[in-house]
Amino acid sequence: QPYVGVGVGLTSTTTKVSLLGTSVSTTSTNFNLAPTLGFRYGLSDALDLDFNVKYNIIFGDGDSISLLPIGRGGVYKLN
Repeated sequence: QPYVGVGVGLTSTTTKVSLLGTSVSTTSTNFNLAPTLGFRYGLSDALDLDFNVKYNIIFGDGDSISLLPIGRGGVYKLN
């Protein structure tokens, strides 16, 4: 069974740079948007296999980062 979806949320990113014994780190929290395409394959009435691709977009200060993770897993349905 194919499906589409969208995820929204916040992404926290920490960057640390060390040079000559001195370290500097920054942490930022940015808005995240993740349109999703997926497919579920039923193994039984209560268990599905799930395959999906998400296009994660993390919006920063004047720029953005895009990721394309591929996921798989199981879904247990509570009846």
